[in-house]
Amino acid sequence: MRIQDAINTASAGATIIVCNGTYPENIDVAKSLTIKSSSGDPGDTIVQAVTPEAPIFNVTADYVNISGFTVKGSDTGIYLYKADYCNISNNNCSSNNGLVISSGIFTVIGGNGVYLFNSSNNKIYLNNFINNTRNVYSPNSTNMWNFPSEITYTYNGSTYTNYLGNYWDDYRGADVDKNGISDTPYIIDSDKDNYPLMDKVENYIKPTTACGSLSVSDEQKDLSHVDVVPGEVIIRFQERHNCSRTEINN
Repeated sequence: MRIQDAINTASAGATIIVCNGTYPENIDVAKSLTIKSSSGDPGDTIVQAVTPEAPIFNVTADYVNISGFTVKGSDTGIYLYKADYCNISNNNCSSNNGLVISSGIFTVIGGNGVYLFNSSNNKIYLNNFINNTRNVYSPNSTNMWNFPSEITYTYNGSTYTNYLGNYWDDYRGADVDKNGISDTPYIIDSDKDNYPLMDKVENYIKPTTACGSLSVSDEQKDLSHVDVVPGEVIIRFQERHNCSRTEINN
């Protein structure tokens, strides 16, 4: 079962939990969904483009959340077109042109190469920008490139509280106080990341696992959950904190 099959099956507002593995596909997201890896670790859940000329995730709906994936092998890793109020976080984008946002507003991003054109008021933080053709392109745009509040994190065995930006593999700034944050900003066209990280995001904050017991807020009690594993999709209907499961096999 492909991630795309689960998306086609799910209703708007559902959560799709993808088990670890490699998924060769290009994915269209045209409804409001949360799509996340079960481990929360981008390193073990990989989406590899089948068609390199097409985006790996092509998002054309508002309120889409994508987290916990490595996306690679495409001209564009994640493309948001007229998609507002999205949260793209804790992903790795490698060997792509990154993430493209066209006509989007207030999109929250973390974990990808970014292409922003005439798109402002976005928040881009806790990203790993690695081995992209161009890590970021942001003409005519004004955005925030760090988490909006201070975060308590651990770096090299010590605990700190500070703002955190993004990791850029083409940046070689100094870190005199050894807190893991560069002392000089990373310049992004007319913008800048004031708190660039000296190392990858996972060396500051560990991923949150989506497997096992689910933590469900009152607002989420009635959401359906779609789990994806290679060869099957598992539908979860959430009732308070207990899950019943219906399996749909290939």
